Amino acid sequence: MTAKIQKTSREDSIEQELRDEIAGLRAQLDKAEALIEFQDYRRKELSKMLKLGIWEWDEIADKPIAYSDEMADVFGVDKSELKAIFKSKGDFEKLVHPKDRKHYRKNLDSRAILKPGESHVFDYRIVTRDGETRQLREFEQGVFDERGKLVSSFGMVQDVSDEQSAIAALKESEQRYLSLFAQMPLGVQEEDYSPFKKVIDKLIFQGVEDLEEYFLNNPRILREIVGQTRITDANEALVRMHQAGSLEEFLAGEADIDDWWDAQWVEYYAAEVAALASDKKYFEVERVDSRIDGSYFETRAIVTLVRGYEDTWERVITIHEDITERKQAEASMIEARNQAEKASQAKSEFLSSMSHELRTPLNAILGFSQLFAYDRNLSEQHLANATEINRAGRHLMSLIDQILDLSRIEAGESDVSLEPVSLRQVLNDSVHWVVPLADNRSVKVDFDENEFKGLNVLADTIRLKQVFLNLLTNAVKYNHEGGRIEVVLDHQSDDSLRVGVRDTGAGISQE
Repeated sequence: MTAKIQKTSREDSIEQELRDEIAGLRAQLDKAEALIEFQDYRRKELSKMLKLGIWEWDEIADKPIAYSDEMADVFGVDKSELKAIFKSKGDFEKLVHPKDRKHYRKNLDSRAILKPGESHVFDYRIVTRDGETRQLREFEQGVFDERGKLVSSFGMVQDVSDEQSAIAALKESEQRYLSLFAQMPLGVQEEDYSPFKKVIDKLIFQGVEDLEEYFLNNPRILREIVGQTRITDANEALVRMHQAGSLEEFLAGEADIDDWWDAQWVEYYAAEVAALASDKKYFEVERVDSRIDGSYFETRAIVTLVRGYEDTWERVITIHEDITERKQAEASMIEARNQAEKASQAKSEFLSSMSHELRTPLNAILGFSQLFAYDRNLSEQHLANATEINRAGRHLMSLIDQILDLSRIEAGESDVSLEPVSLRQVLNDSVHWVVPLADNRSVKVDFDENEFKGLNVLADTIRLKQVFLNLLTNAVKYNHEGGRIEVVLDHQSDDSLRVGVRDTGAGISQE
């Protein structure tokens, strides 16, 4: 009885150990399955991101062993029909672009192409059921038996359409750039400024804040760095600008720094490098440059650091514009302006001199007209004539005063003296001075001075009288013989009015 109980206990112990071991194995299995599931998930996600499908092929039976689900996405078919559609290598050819089928068939000869330990890669295009053209890249590798016989193969197919499109776009962009670079009428050059970048980074690390001042104070260092830079390309326009026979001759001339280096270039490069190292990364200047034959010309240079090369300075583009003719034209314009200013000054001096010369006889006329006015032995007609002579003389004197101030008028600094003016008096004087001219052409002037009685306006008397004299004189001059002139008044409002001069002349045509 005792022995049986002990045997049962031992069996229970063994059974428990077996259960624990099974539980441990089951936990390991669950962990392994979880890991496999995670790895499979990760493989599928990577395949999606890379647009990659994986396949295995039985080369002896010439049939598929396995396809990954991503193969369906690559070829643009449903996953449910993947295995049903592609049962042989010929089935894939149905989707291959017609122009790529010969190339595709050539790469299907696995026995001739695949070698032990080597991979085979080729590209081709397919046309999906939706009519979309895709660029595929296929990788394959063979599995060989101990005798070296190909028994199976495996590989992957990747949709590289985006990559190929990007490459094509990059090539097209590069081609456009090269075309623009070559055909641009302005001179363009590319330079490798990486030697500058290394020195500038070191100087900034050492606490140098004003790079331009540093290089101006250390011209030898600047010259040494410039000697290490190199022109990587230049267009034909720049070669012609320097009158070089070829690109090689131009580059050789630029490389001979001892031939052209001077104080001007110290200032130029110090300012240029400081500007490129700033946030603008842009520099513009007008300077004197030299040609291959040693002659000089003026140029406008625009220097920029190509984006994407801020950390290396391996691509710096400079655009050159020959501005020699423009500078010469500007110099000619400046000279012409100076000559015009001298002529204007001479004219002003002449007018001033003439105005003073005119004052002397005019003062005599005014003086004698006043004497006539005081002579009571003269008839009323003669007195009226003397008064008119004096009035016209005073007006002429005021005009001469304005001629003396011509320089201020030309400078736009003419003063206007605004004061209450009798409109009746201004018009009356103007009409009286024009009447003799009108009588010579039998032109009648209608002016009712009573209509303007009591009307005062805020104006400059002399300039207002000039306006009416010009209008009336033109009305006589451009009228016909026996014509008519009328001075009209139109009240606009309580504080404004309009005065017009109407004539019977031909006037201005509608055209």
